Amino acid sequence: MTSVSEEQQDGGSEVQSIDAQTTAKTDDQPFKPFTGHESGINTISYSPDGKSIATGSGDNTIRVWDANSGRQVGNTMRGHTNDVYNISYSPSGNSLVSCSHDGTVRFWDITGAGGAYAKTLGLKESLVRVAKYSLDGRYIATGGMDETLKIWDTREERLKAEYHGHTMWVFSAAWHPSGKRLATSSMDKKVRVFDLTKPNVVSLLIEGHRDNVNSLMYSPDGNFLASGANDCTVRLWDVPTGKAVKSPFRGHKRDVRSVAWSPDSTRIVSGAGDYTVRVWDASTGQTLFNGALYAHKIDIRSISYCSDGRFFASADGSGRVQVWDALTGKPSLPLLSDEELSSCKESARHNNGDDTRDSKPGEMRAGASISAIAWFSDGKRFATAGEEPVVRIWSANTGMQIGEITGHHETINALSISADGTKLATASDDHTVLLFDTRSMHLLVDPLTGHKGAVYVVKLTPDGTRVVSGGHDNTVRLWDARTGRALHVFETHTGAVRALSVTKDGSKLASGGDDNCVYVWDMRTFERLAGPFQHDGSVRSVSFAPDGSRLISGSDDFTARVWKIATGSLAFDPIRVHAGPIGVVDWSPDGTTLLTAGAHDWTIWTWDASTCERILGPLEPLHLGDVKIFTSLDGRANGIAAASFSPDGKRFVNGFMDHGIHMWDTATGKVILPKAEKDKNNESDSGKTEASKRDGVQRQPSLSDSIMNMPATVSRRNPASASRSFWDDTDIGAPSRRHGKSENGRKNTRNSDKLQNKGNILGRFWRQRADQPVSKIKGKNKEQITETNSPGYHAETRILGPPATEISAAHDKLRVVAAGYDPRERFRTCAEPEYDDERDSPTGSMSPVQPEDGSSSDDESEHGLVKTTLHVNN
Repeated sequence: MTSVSEEQQDGGSEVQSIDAQTTAKTDDQPFKPFTGHESGINTISYSPDGKSIATGSGDNTIRVWDANSGRQVGNTMRGHTNDVYNISYSPSGNSLVSCSHDGTVRFWDITGAGGAYAKTLGLKESLVRVAKYSLDGRYIATGGMDETLKIWDTREERLKAEYHGHTMWVFSAAWHPSGKRLATSSMDKKVRVFDLTKPNVVSLLIEGHRDNVNSLMYSPDGNFLASGANDCTVRLWDVPTGKAVKSPFRGHKRDVRSVAWSPDSTRIVSGAGDYTVRVWDASTGQTLFNGALYAHKIDIRSISYCSDGRFFASADGSGRVQVWDALTGKPSLPLLSDEELSSCKESARHNNGDDTRDSKPGEMRAGASISAIAWFSDGKRFATAGEEPVVRIWSANTGMQIGEITGHHETINALSISADGTKLATASDDHTVLLFDTRSMHLLVDPLTGHKGAVYVVKLTPDGTRVVSGGHDNTVRLWDARTGRALHVFETHTGAVRALSVTKDGSKLASGGDDNCVYVWDMRTFERLAGPFQHDGSVRSVSFAPDGSRLISGSDDFTARVWKIATGSLAFDPIRVHAGPIGVVDWSPDGTTLLTAGAHDWTIWTWDASTCERILGPLEPLHLGDVKIFTSLDGRANGIAAASFSPDGKRFVNGFMDHGIHMWDTATGKVILPKAEKDKNNESDSGKTEASKRDGVQRQPSLSDSIMNMPATVSRRNPASASRSFWDDTDIGAPSRRHGKSENGRKNTRNSDKLQNKGNILGRFWRQRADQPVSKIKGKNKEQITETNSPGYHAETRILGPPATEISAAHDKLRVVAAGYDPRERFRTCAEPEYDDERDSPTGSMSPVQPEDGSSSDDESEHGLVKTTLHVNN
């Protein structure tokens, strides 16, 4: 390999010519700082002394500017024949190194007053994305399309070493201050750290980002590595271990293109495709200066911090450079008028779109943001509630909604289920607490009223005899669950009460609120046992250890703390990994594991309850590839406000503010529900294979297929759903709506042999099947079932005896399941009728059709469930 291209030695070729341009403007044209590039700026860098700023552009040129005035210094550097992707100053500031889409790496001597001298490093490579000087100036690191990290010796002008490992383009490289490590990032979503004393050995593989990792930088003190990626996050990694130090810093709504550290290692600045700059407190992950900074109207591609820490600069895809005051977060050069600032904000809003998500209930997805979760004691069901006046009940096996409870008129903030699973309490913004019988879904007592404002939290004692609630009026109230009578009012808090927990034996109560305090109470005498345990922000969540000796609390001060109740002291140092307020904490039923979840950072961490050492984390939801729809322009994204361990502690469920729900394996941190598309496809393929092994015999659907996988009860807002029949499986006295039109436009018809053996779910409850052939009556694409052979006829006869013109059936089918009753237990030996190939969608996505004469119709009951009437023709 040749060290320096012979053609470029004297710098005299036309390609290397220096274009002498004057930066002066005529008197009648106002001077505009940093004006000159004819295309977007891809890279920006402050000089080591902070007096100059260099930029590389899509116009194939490099320019150096005076950092104080924005005027170009010296001549435009021309030589590259395609986009300049990256530039780096030597430690002395006397030279620059640049790389380009043209595959070359070039040195530029910028000490001369009249221009720059350039030479090309080595032979022409494939596309090069990054070129970085080491901190001592001895080496240069390059990487790009060839997926390889290369180290060049600047003195000997030769290739020193190559490092492999990435499977896609290398996007960024960062030297550790010690000079012994070098980190690279790639399109393969990974960060690799190479030990330069061990050639071609990857010392650390860092995984966590979910998309291309665009930018890397070590903190000046060498303790941390910051990265920015297309998953819209900035992440902080521990240098020795490569583990995440904090939860991801969330706020950007599009891909993060560049990150830069402040010289004192306390702040990180990021620029992104959402047209905004953000400054982060590295210790907390909090966005400083009240959120996003605006000065650009197009994507920001590069960020650089001045060595004195007073300024940082950003560059965008239009060729604009903006210098910022690092102390105030305000534009410094050029200054922006109020009109210009408003225009930049409007451009960002227009680019980033609406923050709302169009959500429809379905598999592990509610109809609104989720703020409360509770498990039934059998571990087979759990309930959720949130920013809709509905409690939804879900199957823990399938992830499908199997019931719902209504009664409130406004947002439901909290819910609690008794240990025996028979009672469910809810707290709402409508100032009330409601107590339901989970078997009938009816109110057990009149609404509990007494709070003077929204009720934020509610807990049932394990035996279900008492209800505790806390709210906006700063009070904790105790109620008799049998009579609804108020038993006691705790009035110690000086701020809204947002957190409650009751010990397993029901003897102690913990409360926390906006006064930053946690108190522990005796549930028999109502005396204070301990507290106040002090946080530096509102307490959002508390949870007792199973033995009642300790308590964990989560707060807006970004910490979770474990307290010894007997002494009031901390059991461990505070947990400080979340990049925002902690929305929920929980203690596993076996007492071995703690859970913390971020209200704003969308992450979950689990901890060893005996040592407070991390077990898992940060765990992130499957759907965070497009974070832009989850965050607001001021950076206050809402993430997780509800999470709970299952009764056996082997799983936990959390709800997101984007309406989604995840179930996790406690041991592995893997998502159990919802299942990834590939898992669904594998199950589908597996099912087809198994069916073929049985010589084409179809799998007989179980009751869970037809009921547990069905959607929720008919919504009040979707009256068209009422056209479906009561058991939603086979229409009684009406043609099947399960079959659409065939390719030739004709409606499909059922096979008469299948109809002979097929009964609906209702018929199966009473072991009833239609055992006589179903006669077909000729007509235009219709089937008619005779009165005495229809499944509806037999079911009706079993219920009420002789046929009637109108029969009121039981309330909603889902109430049966939600109450814990499983009809299969009675008929385990019953033969299941075979089903045809096509089935109703488990999510209820089938387009509703109007019922024909003789089909069923649904009316709403007073509790929001479905009251169904069967019409039988005489």
